[in-house]
Amino acid sequence: MKKQGALQAPWLPRAVIGILMLVVVYLLLTNPSQNAAVKPTSSTKGKGGVNRAQEVISRFHHAKEYVSRMKTIGKNELFTMTTCPEKYSIGFRTTPGQVIPEYVGNTCEPWIARFALIFLDRLLDTEMAGLEWSTGSSTQWVLMRVKSLISIEHHAKWSKNVAESLAKIFDKQFLAQRWELHAVEPLPGTKEKGPDKEDPIKFKDYIEASFLPKQEGTYDYISVDGRARVQCFKRALPLLKPEGGVLMLDNSEREWYADAFAAVPKHWLMFEDLVNTGEKTTIWVSCVEGRCGSPLSAED
Repeated sequence: MKKQGALQAPWLPRAVIGILMLVVVYLLLTNPSQNAAVKPTSSTKGKGGVNRAQEVISRFHHAKEYVSRMKTIGKNELFTMTTCPEKYSIGFRTTPGQVIPEYVGNTCEPWIARFALIFLDRLLDTEMAGLEWSTGSSTQWVLMRVKSLISIEHHAKWSKNVAESLAKIFDKQFLAQRWELHAVEPLPGTKEKGPDKEDPIKFKDYIEASFLPKQEGTYDYISVDGRARVQCFKRALPLLKPEGGVLMLDNSEREWYADAFAAVPKHWLMFEDLVNTGEKTTIWVSCVEGRCGSPLSAED
C-alpha cells in the first residue's frame, strides 16, 4: 500500500496542473483583447514589428543616399538593368541616340528617368497594392515587384496589345491573381495629341475610374503616366495610403502640371530625376508631418 500511495502522489499534482493549463489556454482564446494583440497583418507590421509605413519611409532615405552616391561617382552600372528579349518587349523608344537604356528604362522597364527607376526599385515590395494610369512596359516591371496591380488605359487597342504581351511573359494564374486591366476610352472624337490629352471632360470616366474602391488610403503605390494627368493625380491622392504610400508622376517637368505639385502636402518626401532629353520623373512618399525622418538605421 505504501508503494501504491507513492505512485499516486505525483499523479494528482500533474492532473491539477494540466487542468489549470487548459483553463489558461481557454481564457487566452476567448479574451478579445488578447486576440487583437497578436494579429498584426503583413500590411501593417514588417520585420521586427516595425510598422510597414516606417519601412517604406526608411527605404526612401536609404534609396536617396544610394542614388546620391551613384551620381557622385558617375555610375549607374551598379543597378542591374532588366534584360529584354525581343519577344518580351512592350512598346518602343523614340528619338534614337537620345532615348537610350542607360538614361531611361528599356522596353522591359518603365519609360522613366534611369535614377528614378533605380529609386523606385528600392521602394516597392511584394506586399504592396498598386494602381497605374497608363499601361505598357512599366506594367510587366511593376507586376514583378508588387502584390497586385490595377492598370487603367485610355486606348482599348493598346491595352489589348499589352494584355497579349503579358500573357506571353506570365502564366495565366499569375495574371489572374495579380493583375486587373481596365480600358476606359475618352469621349468619341478625342484627339490623341494636343490639348485633348489633358481635357478633364473628355477623359471624365478615365479619371474617375468608378470601379476603384471607395475607401481612401487603399493603395501602396500609384503611378500617373497617362492622359489628363493633373486630374488623375488629384484623384490618386486620397487613394494613396497616408503614410508610406509611393506616388509617381512622369514628365513632371511640364509647367502645366504645377497644380499637381501644389496638391501634394509640403512635408511629404520627394525625389526627382532629370534625363538628357529634359524629361523629369518625380516620386513622393507620403508621411505624417513630424514622422518623415528615417525610423531605421542604415544597418536595418
